[in-house]
Amino acid sequence: MRKPPARLVEVLLLRALPGAVNIAALLLLAGWLGATGYGLFSTALATCGLLATLAFGPLKLAVVPRRAGLVGDDDGTVFDGALTAAALAVASVLAVAGALLFVAFRVEPGLAALVVALGIFTSLQELLHARLRFWHYAGAALLQSGLLVALLLLVVRPTPSLASALWVYALSYLAGAAASFLLAGAPRPRRPPQGLLPELLRVGVPFTASNLAESGLHIGFRYLLLAFGSPATLAVFSLAVDVAQRLVGVIVSVASFAIVPRAYQAAVSEGPVAFRRLLLSGAVVAGGVALAVMTAVLLADWAGMPPGGELFVPGVFVLVSLALIINRLKKMVLDPFAVHGGCPGSIPAGYLVAAPLALGLTFLSVRLGLDAGIYLSYLLGYALAGAVTFWFVWQAGSVELQS
Repeated sequence: MRKPPARLVEVLLLRALPGAVNIAALLLLAGWLGATGYGLFSTALATCGLLATLAFGPLKLAVVPRRAGLVGDDDGTVFDGALTAAALAVASVLAVAGALLFVAFRVEPGLAALVVALGIFTSLQELLHARLRFWHYAGAALLQSGLLVALLLLVVRPTPSLASALWVYALSYLAGAAASFLLAGAPRPRRPPQGLLPELLRVGVPFTASNLAESGLHIGFRYLLLAFGSPATLAVFSLAVDVAQRLVGVIVSVASFAIVPRAYQAAVSEGPVAFRRLLLSGAVVAGGVALAVMTAVLLADWAGMPPGGELFVPGVFVLVSLALIINRLKKMVLDPFAVHGGCPGSIPAGYLVAAPLALGLTFLSVRLGLDAGIYLSYLLGYALAGAVTFWFVWQAGSVELQS
C-alpha cells in the first residue's frame, strides 16, 4: 500500500494531466474566438456549470461525505444504483426543459446539452472519487479532455462559433459520463432506499447553497463586467480565472480530492484528531505547492511564454490565483469541519456576506475606471468569505477546529 505522500503525488499527476489538456483546449478557443468571443464563451461555460450545480448539486455534493463511510459491498451497490437513478431523473427533466425553451424562445440547445452533460459527468465521477478509485477517475477525465481537443480541432477550428464550441464541450462530457458509468461498475439504477434522499439533501443542499452563493463572486463578476465593463476587461479576467483554476487552483483541488474522503473515513475509524490532522497538514502542503506553480507561470511569462498571448496580464493572474487558493483551502478545510461539526449552514454564509460587498466595490471600480480595484475586489471577496465562515464554525464550537 502506498504511503500518503506517494499517493498524493500520484493523484496530483492523475488530476493534473486532464487539467492540462483542458487548459490547452481553452487556450485554443481563446485564439480562435478572439477577445469578445472568448469572454462570452467563458461566461456561458461558467453559467452552465452553475446551472448544473443547482440541478445536480444537492445529490452529487453529498456523495463523498455519505459514500466514503460505507464499507459493505451491498450498501455501496445500493447507494451507487440509487445515485445513478437520481442523476438520470434530473437529467431527463433538464433535457425536456431545454427542448421546451428551444421551441418557445429559441434558446441555444447547446446550453441545455452542456448543463445535462456536465451534471451527469460530475455526479458519476463523485462515485469514483468517494471510492478512492483515482485511476478510474483520471481515465474518464482523460477521455473527456482528449476527445474535447480532437473535436475542437475537427469541428470548431474550421468555422469558430459559440454554438459549435458549446456542443463540442457537451459531447465530450457525455462521453466522459459514459466512461465514468462503466468504470464505476455500471451500477444498475434502482429506487433509492427510504431515507437516503433526505439524508443526501441534508448535506448536499448546504453545499449547493454555498456554490450558488459563491457564484455571486465567480459568475457575478463576469456578468457585471459584461454589462458595465469592456469586452477586453471581461476577456482578461476570464482568461486569468480559467488559467488560474486549471494550473494553480487545481493543486488544492487535487489535495482535497485525495485527502477529504480519507479524512471522513478517519473521523469514523480514528476520531476527530485524525480528521483535523489530515485536513490541516494537507492544506499546508497544497497551499505551498499552489504558490510555487503560480510563480512558475509568472516566470514562464517573463521568459516570453505567456499562456494566453496578449490576454494574459500577470498582475491580474496573481490576484485571481490568490483568491482561488484562499477559496479552495476554505473548501478543503473549513467546509468539512462545518459538515462534520453539524453547522453546514456556515458554508454559504460567508459568500452571502462577502458577495454583495465585493460586487459593490467592483461596480464602483468599473465606473471609476480603476482596473486594479476590480481584481482586488475579487481577492477581498474570497478572503472575506473565508473569514466569515471561519467565525461561524468557531462560534458553533466545532470540536475538531478548536481542539
